[in-house]
Amino acid sequence: MAKVNEYDAVIVGGGIAGSTTGKFIAEHDHKVLIVEEHREVGKPLQCAGLVTPRIFDFMPENGCVLNRVRGAKVYSPSGKELVIDAKKTKAVVIDRVGFDRSCMAMAVRAGCELSLGAKALAAKYDGNTVSVKIMKGNKIFSMNTKLLIGADGVQSRVGRWFNLKRPPLLISGFGAELSGVNIDPRFVEIYLGNDVAPNFFSWAIPKSPNTVDGVVPARVGLACDSSTHCAFQYYHQLFSHPILGPKLIRSKPIQYIAGAIPLGPVPKSYTNNVMLVGDAAGQVKPTSGGGVYTSILCAKHCAKVADHALQIKDHSAKCLKEYHKAWMNDIGVELKHGLRLHKVYMHLKDNQLEDGFNLLSEKSILSLISTHGDIDFPSKLTTVLFKKVPALLKFARPYLRSFF
Repeated sequence: MAKVNEYDAVIVGGGIAGSTTGKFIAEHDHKVLIVEEHREVGKPLQCAGLVTPRIFDFMPENGCVLNRVRGAKVYSPSGKELVIDAKKTKAVVIDRVGFDRSCMAMAVRAGCELSLGAKALAAKYDGNTVSVKIMKGNKIFSMNTKLLIGADGVQSRVGRWFNLKRPPLLISGFGAELSGVNIDPRFVEIYLGNDVAPNFFSWAIPKSPNTVDGVVPARVGLACDSSTHCAFQYYHQLFSHPILGPKLIRSKPIQYIAGAIPLGPVPKSYTNNVMLVGDAAGQVKPTSGGGVYTSILCAKHCAKVADHALQIKDHSAKCLKEYHKAWMNDIGVELKHGLRLHKVYMHLKDNQLEDGFNLLSEKSILSLISTHGDIDFPSKLTTVLFKKVPALLKFARPYLRSFF
């Protein structure tokens, strides 16, 4: 077994959470290694790539924006349509692979070392540091690090090695990038119903602002409760959906997208010498399943605490606890709010969804949704809606009880 260098921080996982955390730490002149088990950054694709422009407060666009959407068309189980039109950009569709690679390139330029095709096999305490075993090819390397950061997804090995709990809920997603989808490129389409996507929703996200012969490339898929339902099966049923199905007649698959989505923040994202970030910490919006913005935001907090810990040479849980407090104060309340909303939604039957559609279909209410809707901060909208449409409270009793 070969002995390799010692590091200030070893990050397991080279996705958005890992690369941005590495970049922010390396910018403080710390020695950082990012370990990614796949041979290419950004692959396999596991994200539909719909984000708010807020992510560019942290990272440059670098040509990764493919389309800008101004609203959504939402369909009830019976096919009723709600059109939410903000008349300005509310979200952007990004080249997710390109964005991942751009973020990793910035991490490397900041001074991070990157090891592709390398898998973290085990980690344990070695005095005041952590010893990590890495396999690359047929060789196994051992290294020591002052900080070990798990950015290794929902099934985080780092979290498991150090007895940190996983996020409370898990859903599975499956979809594809398709050519030839007949949808308006200005709007995302959302389909609801227990026959479409149990406990979540399905989507059609236009990937280009321009139609060619009336069609555009789009990402079509869904997420559902992974314990009792198969996302792959429900994906294929979308092609016979009475509204979406005809829009897919001319479509052909370009690539498939699959992955698990954690919902709800972990109770503890740190211990001695160890922190979790991104999906591993449940830093994902439970109302949409998106985690790009939240991961970058939390990576900033992780890096700030890591820099402080390394500067004062204190890598204890007491010191690293400040990371958990910081991101929970920043986004944790919103994530808990989203989880409550998700749990309410999980228990709604299709006829209740229809009732909700009827309550929200008034022009004034749709205007409120268009104005206050924010996929990063859904609490802004729900607070307004409960005040303006008191009848919605009958759906929210479990949500309200969770506060007491």
